[in-house]
Parts: sequence; C-alpha cells; structure tokens
Amino acid sequence: MPKREPIAVVVLAAGKGTRMRSDFPKVLHKAAGRTLLGHVLHSAAEAKPERTVVISGPEMPEVGEEARSIVPEAAIAIQEKRQGTGHAVGIAKDGLKGFEGTVLVLYGDVPLISAETISALAQAVSEESPLAVLGFRAANPTGYGRLIQNRAGKLIAIREELDTTVDERRIDLCNSGFIGIKAKLLWELLPRITNDNAKHEYYLTDLVGLTVGQGRQVALALAGRSVTRHARVGHAGGGGRREPSQAAERSPHGQNGGGDPLDAAGKSGGGHVHSSWDDAAGRQGDTPP
Repeated sequence: MPKREPIAVVVLAAGKGTRMRSDFPKVLHKAAGRTLLGHVLHSAAEAKPERTVVISGPEMPEVGEEARSIVPEAAIAIQEKRQGTGHAVGIAKDGLKGFEGTVLVLYGDVPLISAETISALAQAVSEESPLAVLGFRAANPTGYGRLIQNRAGKLIAIREELDTTVDERRIDLCNSGFIGIKAKLLWELLPRITNDNAKHEYYLTDLVGLTVGQGRQVALALAGRSVTRHARVGHAGGGGRREPSQAAERSPHGQNGGGDPLDAAGKSGGGHVHSSWDDAAGRQGDTPP
C-alpha cells in the first residue's frame, strides 16, 4: 500500500457575525452544542493532519482560544485586513513553513462537513491532478460560485456569481469553497492571483484557472446530492444568518448520522431537532432550536 501523503489543514475563520446580526465571531456561534469552528476542527482531526492553521481576524482572540482547546498545536494567523480567501490562505504560509504534502482549505462556518468528505477531498489530489475542488449540485444555485467545465466535462474555472455571465448563472454545479492542493503548487500560484474582479478581492478560486493554464488537470469531488440555499450557513452547509445553522440540529444525530452531512443540509424539515444545554433562544452565540 502506497504511503499516504501528509496533510495540512487551513481553516478560514476570520468572518464577523455581521450578517447573523451579532457582534460575536461568526465561527463561535453554536449548533448542536458545539461551535461551528468546533465541528469543522473535530471532523478535520479525523484526517490526522500534520499541521493545522486557523486564520482568525483582528480583535478575535476567542477564535484562537477555541481552536487550541480542540487542537492544542494549532497555529493561529491573523488576517488584519479582509481581502479575500486567496489573501487569507497566504497568511497561513508561516504556519506551513517546510510542509510538503497536500493542503486542505476548509471554512470554519461550515459545520456539516464530514470527516469522510474531507478525506475524499484529500484523496482526490494526485500528481495528475494537483488541485481538487469540492462541488455540489444546488436546487437553487443563487449566491454560489459556479464550477465551469469544458465540453469534455473537465473543470476549467470557478466563477463567483457577481462575475458570471447570464448562461453561467444557469449552471447548478456549485463551489463549496473547499479545496485540496499540493503545497508546492499552492505557493507557486498564490502570488499570481489578482483582485481584478467585481469585489476587488483575491479569490482562492482563481487557482483553478491558473492550474489549467499550466496544462494541469483539476479534480472534482462531489458532495452528496443537492444542497439547497435554505440550509446555507456560508458555503455548502454553512450560512449568513443565525437560523440556517439549525440544519446541524435537524441532521439525524448531527455529525454522526448516516450519509454525508452536506447531503443532509439539503433536506429542510424532516429528521429530528436535537436540543442541548447551550440552546438558548435569543442569546448571542447560540442557535435556537
């Protein structure tokens, strides 16, 4: 059996709770008795990463404290100015100094990501496809970046919705935000990302076009079935308001239910609602049942 390539995890957790109508850091809101960041870090830990780097924002010491309560050896890097996901990942470079292997970029506000999905994304990275993207089919793709494929079905670009054409907006194959990439390629291409887009930010998604431009393939891993916007708490299974993280409560047995939790995010209603000791309606930092 070939030796498994080392894995490093970068978790983006610098988001504010503005759209959730809260002064509390977004990733520290709770679902099923655990912070959103906690769900992600516990799932990532099952992939046995050699290194974990959490990107936090300024004046958010609680994020680093929460991360280290789960992964004591985690490196905490601060994104002083929020200039996009590409910029955020670049800040992780010091924490990954000397690391050679596969870097997984995860989001701290997506609590429904499973350990199995994280491992599958890592396994999709290879010498032939040094970059892998986790995508999903959305019943309503509005608000998500679209995965652009050529006629042969090969992934060639990711387009943020503000930058899509009318035809591209009809595409239901969407970007979850999660990627896996060879460390060497990441640090080679990251400086080439520009902010020439509608929001003038540095998008990590530009890595796809840059990789294809070098004549290399990009692997596509699919997360379960259709994921609807209703259950969004940021990206696939994540959200911008407090109430959507109830998807984590409705998912049968939370993270331990059958099937991919990202898949479960697409099922509104149904299942069971699980309350826990920290489910206090109306209190900042908690998601009401």
